[in-house]
Amino acid sequence: MQMQEKESSGTNEFGKLEVYFFDVGQGDATLIMQGSSVMLVDGGDNLHAWQLVSDLTYLGIEHLDYVIATHPDMDHIGGLDVVLEHFSCDQILMPECEKDTYSYREVLSVIAEKKIEAVVPKVGDVYTLGTAEFTILAPEESYEEINNNSIVFRLTHGNKSFLFTGDAQRESELAMIREENQLRSDVYKAAHHGSRSSNTELFLLTVRPSYAVISCGEDNEYGHPHSSVLNMLRFMGVKVFRTDE
Repeated sequence: MQMQEKESSGTNEFGKLEVYFFDVGQGDATLIMQGSSVMLVDGGDNLHAWQLVSDLTYLGIEHLDYVIATHPDMDHIGGLDVVLEHFSCDQILMPECEKDTYSYREVLSVIAEKKIEAVVPKVGDVYTLGTAEFTILAPEESYEEINNNSIVFRLTHGNKSFLFTGDAQRESELAMIREENQLRSDVYKAAHHGSRSSNTELFLLTVRPSYAVISCGEDNEYGHPHSSVLNMLRFMGVKVFRTDE
């Protein structure tokens, strides 16, 4: 998906914002570009790592200003070790939770080897990406369920807004609503591949997106996206894009 600010006086002071949602099977990987500034959100699983590197190379990527590893599940960070081996990176944002898996250890190994600055962002932190900026909205606290520790952030560029939620589930969603975060967004990256354990009715009604993007694998074993989520988005008049289609 590519979105460009509407010109109000013959010029566009914000420039162009490009957001690419990659098909990485039952996983997540999103590239955000504004001018010469580039950010990768998650890196898919191990099986799709080389395809993701190929896609980034095709788009002319040589350097990443930020990488956000929303949480340490393999389908989100499995390909990041390969990506970080091939592209230089200034800073990686990760939540304060760990997972004892080969994929997670490999990512930590590359971060140490490449001396990449690793940061645990706090709710309310604001980062700039060219003329865009993004604000960290979650996790507000530490959860036993690792999905709820997903980094959630809202990116704005002029009058356009995107909400990225990782695999955050209803506990994290309710916390964001309770804290009265700014959640209203034009484009909603559906949480947890469109699972009903996330994307609660109250959360969707608070976000009120015009577009939703669901990243999931074709005929996946989890039945993602779940019909209740699709029905709710349809009821709200949201236009849905799916990587499996």
